Amino acid sequence: MASHRNPPLPPQTQQPKTDGANSKLDKIWGKVNGFANCPTRLGSISTGPRYFVQVEICHPLADRLRVCLITLMQNIEPLIVDHSRNNISIADGVIVSGRIHGTGNFVRIGAGDPKTSLILHITGNDNVVTIDTGHCIRGLRLTIGSHARANKCGVRVGRAFSCEPDCFFEILNDAATVDIGDSCMFSRDIKIHYGDKPHLIFDKNTGAYRDIDGGINIGAHCWIGERVYMTKRAALAPESVAAACSVITKPFAEPHSLVGGNPARLLRSDITWIRNRAQLPKESNFEQSIVQYDASLKDKAGPSHE
Repeated sequence: MASHRNPPLPPQTQQPKTDGANSKLDKIWGKVNGFANCPTRLGSISTGPRYFVQVEICHPLADRLRVCLITLMQNIEPLIVDHSRNNISIADGVIVSGRIHGTGNFVRIGAGDPKTSLILHITGNDNVVTIDTGHCIRGLRLTIGSHARANKCGVRVGRAFSCEPDCFFEILNDAATVDIGDSCMFSRDIKIHYGDKPHLIFDKNTGAYRDIDGGINIGAHCWIGERVYMTKRAALAPESVAAACSVITKPFAEPHSLVGGNPARLLRSDITWIRNRAQLPKESNFEQSIVQYDASLKDKAGPSHE
C-alpha cells in the first residue's frame, strides 16, 4: 500500500529564513508530519508581530491532533499585555497565550501540570483572574469582555482543577463573578457564558430591566459533564455532578446532587463521586461495591472460550 505523503508547502513557508516564530513553526511542522499516515496541509503563515497557521488534518484522530497542535502553537505567541499597569503572575511551565487590553487587571496562575495551556483574552479594566495550584488544563479559552469592555469582573478557580479540551469561559457583563471550588473536574466542550453586554432585555409594558445579574458558583469537588452549558445565576453545591449536555440556568443548593436536562433539574440526591479507581478508599463500602459490580459483569459475560 502506498503511504500518504504531505503536500508541498506554500512558497512562503518552504524555506523560512528568520529566527523566532518561523523557526518554531518548522519544529511544529516537523512534529505534525511525524504522525504516521496522516496527510496534513499547512495553510498560511503571515509575517509581522502576529502569526496564524491554519491546518487541515485528515485522520480519524483529527480532533486530538488539532488540540496537540494548538498547544504547540501557543509557544509562538505568548501572552501580550498592552499596558504596564497590570499585575500578571504566571508560574513557570504554564503555557498562556492571548491578549490583555486595559489597565488594573490582576492575573495569577499557579503551578500545575506541565501540559497545562490556557488562552486568555481580557478587554477591560480592574478584572481579576486567579487559578490556584495543582491544575491540569487542556487549552481552556477564558475571555473577559469583547468589542465592549467588561470591567471589575472576577474569575476564581480553586486548587486541583482539571479541564479537558474545547472548554470556553465567556464573561461579558461588568462586575460578573465566576467561582469554581477546589478539586473540580470539567469534561470537554463545556461553556460558561455570563452576560449579554451590550444587549439589554426589558419588560415591554413597565420598562423594567429583566436581565438581572447573578454570579456563577460551582462548589468544591464537582464533576461537570461533556457539553454542559452554564449561564449567569447558575450554581452547583459541593460534591455535585452535572450530566452531559445539561443546560444549567439556576442554582442547585443541595450538596451531593446529580442534575441534568435542558433546563437542568434535580435527578438524584445523596450521590458522591470518585475520580478513578486508584482513589477508592481501601476496604471502604465504595471499594466493596465496585468489586461486587465487577463480579456481576463477569457472571453476565458467561464462561470463557479460551
